[in-house]
Amino acid sequence: MKTQLIACLLAGFVAFFAACQSDSDSRQSTQLPGAAPGADTIKINVRIERIESQLFTAQSPAEVETFLRKNASVRAAYFPQDAFGPNAQLAKTLTELVKNPGLRDFYQDGQKQFADLSDLQRGFEEAFQNLKAYYPAFKEPRIVTLFTGFTGPDLYVSDSLIVIGLDYFMGPKARYRPQLENYQLRKYQREYIAPQVLLLLSGKYNETNLQDQTLLAEMVYYGKSFEFVKNVVPSISDSLIIDYSGTQLAANEVAQDLIWAHFIDEKLLYETSPLRKAKYVGERPTTVEIGPKCPGRIGQWLGWKLVRKYLEAQPNVTLQQLMKTTDAPRILTESKYRGQVGQTQ
Repeated sequence: MKTQLIACLLAGFVAFFAACQSDSDSRQSTQLPGAAPGADTIKINVRIERIESQLFTAQSPAEVETFLRKNASVRAAYFPQDAFGPNAQLAKTLTELVKNPGLRDFYQDGQKQFADLSDLQRGFEEAFQNLKAYYPAFKEPRIVTLFTGFTGPDLYVSDSLIVIGLDYFMGPKARYRPQLENYQLRKYQREYIAPQVLLLLSGKYNETNLQDQTLLAEMVYYGKSFEFVKNVVPSISDSLIIDYSGTQLAANEVAQDLIWAHFIDEKLLYETSPLRKAKYVGERPTTVEIGPKCPGRIGQWLGWKLVRKYLEAQPNVTLQQLMKTTDAPRILTESKYRGQVGQTQ
């Protein structure tokens, strides 16, 4: 049985991927309702502050220290002292960076590429309006951009502050790229900024049962996060949310019965081994246990399928109720999902 399953999986994935050579992201977006009720009446103040220009005009450590003091909350969040040392030490490091000719050229590239951020601002306005409609207590955070030659993180997200490292998101034609594996670089492009920020922001609302350490619980957690982003930005494509190509999403749909069979036959849903769970929800180029063309993080994708099927079966469940639901086995049971192709769209 196991040998036959693997053979079927390999044949299914190879045949389908051979037929799907073009990327079709736009066709893979599941259409959900538009703005949350009442969102269009909500006033949102979104302003993206370009503070990287302040940093690159500094000519000395003293001037960089002034920049750090002026932006104390950004310094504390994006350059934590336990990693970067006190202001004087950090100022020296940053001064050397901004005076580096290669980094200055890279920065100029970034200034041209990100000269206009109106699209990003509109995306955050849509998301924050919907988010506030769902959660009236939500207050839009301050949003700033930085450019440090990958010295800081790609993103920092909290209730009150979002920091975007623009240098990370300059795409495949940039003269420098983050030091990551090729399969991880896909999401480091402009169009992924908003969905990545919102996925991080979803953590505040995504409740979980810390006592449940099963793979199923992790799958459902990811599924709820993806569904959160889809609800607050209904216009966004699924592929931008989950960071799969359109071809990968289409292949997953065709092969979902085989994917589900693997999870059942291998008794994965209630697996608690961190190493084994990571094979299905962690970052990997492929999930080789299923097939050579099966993308990594397939458990995250399957978790989203479970959550969507659950919402189809329970149409009165609101986003707020979904995010508060911590009973992963209940979501599985009430979803009635069994991996059939065409069962959930």
